[in-house]
Amino acid sequence: MSPLPANFTADSAHRWTPDGSLGDLRLLVGALRALGVEPTDAAAHDSIRALAVASFPVPGRILGQAPKEVLALAEQAGIRSAARQATGTTLFQFQQQAHLELQQSMTAEASSYIEQLRPAFDEAAAGARRCSDLGIQPSDSPEEIMERGADAVSAWVRFKTTDLVTLEHIAGARILMSRALGIPPVNRHIGSNQQLDYGRCFTRPNLPFGPDDRRTKINGWRRWLTLAANLYLTDLDELS
Repeated sequence: MSPLPANFTADSAHRWTPDGSLGDLRLLVGALRALGVEPTDAAAHDSIRALAVASFPVPGRILGQAPKEVLALAEQAGIRSAARQATGTTLFQFQQQAHLELQQSMTAEASSYIEQLRPAFDEAAAGARRCSDLGIQPSDSPEEIMERGADAVSAWVRFKTTDLVTLEHIAGARILMSRALGIPPVNRHIGSNQQLDYGRCFTRPNLPFGPDDRRTKINGWRRWLTLAANLYLTDLDELS
């Protein structure tokens, strides 16, 4: 599976446009693996996806061989080539079936992924709340944070370097779960440009906006700090 991009965030996942291909699931599996979550069938899918039909070896030298030997080699190569083409077509069909089976198994496991991600999310959210408890405001400049004392600076540095990365990666993976697996929230209207509210996946119900909602008009650590008191990795049954 493709590794998680270094610049992967909730925003990049929000902008990503799925095409229904194998690449959709590859990116999601990469995101989950980077967070320590291994889908049950992912390794088996990797093995099947890596299968390739061997080609017929070309003789090292044709000149010097008897004509009958060259003809026999050509006949063998022709038979192998025809079989290889047919096998390749069938293998591709099997790999597509494996893709669908992986998608189905991951959809069935989606709730367990959220449960596995919850401890890391809660720990990172606690880092955001600690910053808020120490008086750091989303509108603060670095200079203003420095003036709030050593404890505030220490909490802010930890949040920026550790907790923020965790929150962004989990949020990005959760958005990809909706886009690749079709779990809520999802747009059921084909061709609709309706903006989905993924923010409710990461905050307690009934808040006016979430961490990836464009109406916040704030980015990065500031939007997470704005919601520090209400950060919550929502269960699927709370979104249906």
